Amino acid sequence: MKKEKKEVNKEVKRANLSFLQLIFPSFLLVLIPNTFGTNWIYPFVLKVLIFGYQYYIAQHFVDSMYN
Repeated sequence: MKKEKKEVNKEVKRANLSFLQLIFPSFLLVLIPNTFGTNWIYPFVLKVLIFGYQYYIAQHFVDSMYN
């Protein structure tokens, strides 16, 4: 038996990749505890970096869709 190769539409691939890029950092934020022992600086810095990443990805996504 020969397997048939399914072709995935290019727009579907792009939509799935965009969704993954937008949702993954939010998922990481949920997993990060508020403190590591008694230190609050590390989680705060990590959350700020992840927020910056989310902002960049969302901005790029909007620009690519509407410009």
